[in-house]
Amino acid sequence: MLIAKRAADADIGGYYLVRTSPGQVGRALTSALAKLCELNSGHVQPFSRSFEELRAKQASKANALAYALACVVTVLCVITAIGIGALTAHWVRQRRVSIGIRRALGAKSSDILAYFLIENASLASIGVGLGAVAAVGINRIGMARLDLGLISPSIVLASSVGVLLVSLACAFYPALRASRISPAAVMRSL
Repeated sequence: MLIAKRAADADIGGYYLVRTSPGQVGRALTSALAKLCELNSGHVQPFSRSFEELRAKQASKANALAYALACVVTVLCVITAIGIGALTAHWVRQRRVSIGIRRALGAKSSDILAYFLIENASLASIGVGLGAVAAVGINRIGMARLDLGLISPSIVLASSVGVLLVSLACAFYPALRASRISPAAVMRSL
């Protein structure tokens, strides 16, 4: 395949595309360039690329962008996971006395653990719901303005479940520490 750019149309990007058979590229290139130079008074800047080369170049750009976005998303997920764990640990420290009182009144360790995990799951569910709605909305805008494809509902669902699981995993250790708070130690610290 031959792509030739007209020098006079360099600002507007005038190109000629020539389709050839796989074995005829050299001969087609020579005859096409000769004809283009004849028609355009020699104002042709020839260069030749195959569709495979053009496709590979575009794919490498898309792959690089996807890799960069995956790195950014991974970093953001790690930062968010650390934040969830730190926030849950902060809640445990703030409620240490109430946890001790609940334990003294007969609450089991599993009750305290379940309380913090349910609280975390509730907040994470609200965030995931709002995020899923925002993702679909942004995708619709992208479809209308940027010619993007429709986001798959399975991707939205899988991402939502993944975020919920990460949230629960990050809240588990602080919640487990809360469930081990001794009522006697809390009462002595008052």
